[in-house]
Amino acid sequence: MIQQGAVKLRALLQPRELSASDLVNYLTVAEALSKRGLQHERQVEMAQKYLAQLEVESKIGESDFFTKQDAETHYYYRASRRNQGLDLEADGYLRLKQSEEAQITLAQMDESLQDLKTLAGDKQMRTVRPARNGMSSTNIAPPFWHR
Repeated sequence: MIQQGAVKLRALLQPRELSASDLVNYLTVAEALSKRGLQHERQVEMAQKYLAQLEVESKIGESDFFTKQDAETHYYYRASRRNQGLDLEADGYLRLKQSEEAQITLAQMDESLQDLKTLAGDKQMRTVRPARNGMSSTNIAPPFWHR
């Protein structure tokens, strides 16, 4: 199982064009490394790649087919995914005992949580709950294209 993860990780690191599945792969690898307490540098790297790809996606124009509710859900989901990446990045920095970098990432995470709070409003499906490591996480509503 670890060998399969290593093969997937090597494949992720090969230069090529990024696809939508890369976003999930970066997150999956970072989560697996965090969960197993392995390769903290690689965990931070995968989290950073995940966040960079999220940033690229956020600059792509929004569809004209969004209803207001779908657009709000989309923005919330994007902010929530960003929070997941920041959580993994901060976790890696803390495990590496790089407190200054962790502090910067945690400040970004605090801003992200404020954005989530604003986007969530009073909707029940969008609530903040404690995460696995004591930081906040969210109950993520599925994006509109998964309904």
